[in-house]
Amino acid sequence: AKFGTANALTIHTKTGGTLTAAALTSPLDGNSDLTFNLTLKGMASVTIPAGVVGGDLNVSEVPSLTVNGFQGEVDVNTGVTTLVASATSFALDGADDLVTATLTGQARTASHDAYQSTDVPAEGDGLGNISVVAANADLTSLTVAGTVGTVTVNAAPAITAVTISATMSDLTLVGNVDLTNVDVSDASIQDIHIDNND
Repeated sequence: AKFGTANALTIHTKTGGTLTAAALTSPLDGNSDLTFNLTLKGMASVTIPAGVVGGDLNVSEVPSLTVNGFQGEVDVNTGVTTLVASATSFALDGADDLVTATLTGQARTASHDAYQSTDVPAEGDGLGNISVVAANADLTSLTVAGTVGTVTVNAAPAITAVTISATMSDLTLVGNVDLTNVDVSDASIQDIHIDNND
């Protein structure tokens, strides 16, 4: 029924394994915050159980990953090729096999470990930023929705399409040699910087 008191759980299966954990639930810490750390590795695909709602999620060697409504950081690493995720923040710098990413940003709620009651999401307070870099060498398509701070795509060598429908601050697209399509028609963006996407 419980998995200990360390507020962390690692599940590592053989390659192509299966995770069946419908009852898994993120515990709250002593301050009623989501600080649960979940690490997953090896499954063929994972849809994060509905009860896992926040903390830190670290995933590697899971080709297809789906995360819904996560109050915390989704840290994506090697071996993940398809990502569909809604969360308060994303770490993609280790995602060297990622091909397509569909991300939906969301504001922090009171259960988020870093939540401040004075945050005003409409002014950018407490919103996560999205950064795609040269290490994301296989990424061809990025789609961003919801509410985020900034989106930066810098020297990603394979990206061809960026679609933004998010409410956000700044969009920066620089040095992406294969970029051919940018669609921001449904977005609300403060500043857009596009340069040297040969």
